[in-house]
Amino acid sequence: MFYSFFYLLSFVAFNNSNFMKTKICFIVTLFCLLHLSMNAEVPWKLESKAINDPEDAVFIWRKWRTLIVDDEALARERLKRLLIDTNFFQICGEAKNGDEAQELIESLKPDVVFLDVQMPGKDIFTMLSEIAYKPFVVFCTAYDHYALKAFEAHSVDYLVKPIDEMLLKRTIEKLQKISGQSDNFSLQSVIDTIRNMEPKPVPTTIPYKSGDKTMLIKLENVVFFEAEDKYVNFYNTEGTRFMSDQSLKTFTEKLPEYFIRVSKSVIVNKHFISEVHRYFRGKFILVMDDAKKTKITSGNTYAEAIKNIFGL
Repeated sequence: MFYSFFYLLSFVAFNNSNFMKTKICFIVTLFCLLHLSMNAEVPWKLESKAINDPEDAVFIWRKWRTLIVDDEALARERLKRLLIDTNFFQICGEAKNGDEAQELIESLKPDVVFLDVQMPGKDIFTMLSEIAYKPFVVFCTAYDHYALKAFEAHSVDYLVKPIDEMLLKRTIEKLQKISGQSDNFSLQSVIDTIRNMEPKPVPTTIPYKSGDKTMLIKLENVVFFEAEDKYVNFYNTEGTRFMSDQSLKTFTEKLPEYFIRVSKSVIVNKHFISEVHRYFRGKFILVMDDAKKTKITSGNTYAEAIKNIFGL
């Protein structure tokens, strides 16, 4: 309606022979232009309700409602200024940790969240997994290149700190392209990918209960593990046997990489393999460098792995 009024005034101004009336219309037209420039909003999403004539479509314009999450107040303020200056974003809230962010995301339901990856308190990937409402997320990160590939593949965008205007321009372009999508760039995919990329803690000891006390056996001194019924026995260099109620599969997943599985029931510490002998049907006999010079026969299906490890 406002645009129609503007065009009408322009038409009158250039087609009226009365100089005074033309002058008045011209002044009003300038006022309209000034009003538009001061109050115009940049489109976040262009919605249209088609009528019979495409020219009669109804358009709705608004900015991206945005939540900023960062534990540093100065960083939040700087990013806030950058976002406001673009005229694309309306800041609807700020949070300084994962708990606050989760609460505000659910209550405010922002269109976009600028999220610092590394903050104290609740892990942000855990928080993102728990929220019911899924906004578009732009990760602000100091992560190295391996994780950036995951952000680039699955999230709206990532911004490497310190954030600058050029990086922000790229983010705006991406948001403009995907604002009509509903899958939010597979937010769960980036969470799962980063989880898998995070270095897993490598144990250095294994607990062993003896009466009322728990002994911590150094893994570097364990020669091999052997499954027996529902338990797993493991042996040190002196041949002493210890017992655990954890499964061999659990040990396979947790042990350092210098432990290798050589059969369905045995995992060995490759640092203690002193000799490898070929056996029949593709099997090998491994002689361990312990007090008993233990001999372990490998399984058929593990032959190729053993060959690759020792270049046989």
